[in-house]
Amino acid sequence: MTSSSVIDAEMSRLYSPAKAYWNQREKIVLSRDRLLKLSQAVGRPGDLSPSQWAQIMVFAMEFKPDIILELGRGYGNSTCVFTEVANLLKPHPCKVLSLCISNSWQIRTLPKLRRILEKSWFTPLETLQTDILKFDFKSVLANHHRIFLFWDAHGYDIAECVLGTILPELADKPHLVVMHDLSLVLV
Repeated sequence: MTSSSVIDAEMSRLYSPAKAYWNQREKIVLSRDRLLKLSQAVGRPGDLSPSQWAQIMVFAMEFKPDIILELGRGYGNSTCVFTEVANLLKPHPCKVLSLCISNSWQIRTLPKLRRILEKSWFTPLETLQTDILKFDFKSVLANHHRIFLFWDAHGYDIAECVLGTILPELADKPHLVVMHDLSLVLV
């Protein structure tokens, strides 16, 4: 089967948050208390509400990626969601690669999480404090086959990087791109 026929077959399956909620309803019920505990540890519900945690979680779980690439981490709401997803997808291997220029995760959130989570929870997670515009996406993405891209970093330069550098690397692979904080301005 050629890569384009794999993509066509994959994308013919409609991914929707509603369908994901239904299919993952038992896992989300079992994860509710843990997600709320993680959300409280991050302490930034205005950045990503608990209901958004659940939406992103079930959507990622439904897709079953082998890597979740997070562009923009801030304090780490989505980082926690995706790490929880990677842990829940076991034995299906899933890595979380989180890129952000900010050090808020390391300074503020990570110490709180280490007090409430077992060390093994962090195993699928790699967080890098880096400039997304200078990151070598080609070499990382070459080793993965199902990519879930969470785009939360802001700015025209980031958009140019995603559209001109990252998406061409994903073109022949099953992938989903989920965006946060998207708004349209009509003039």
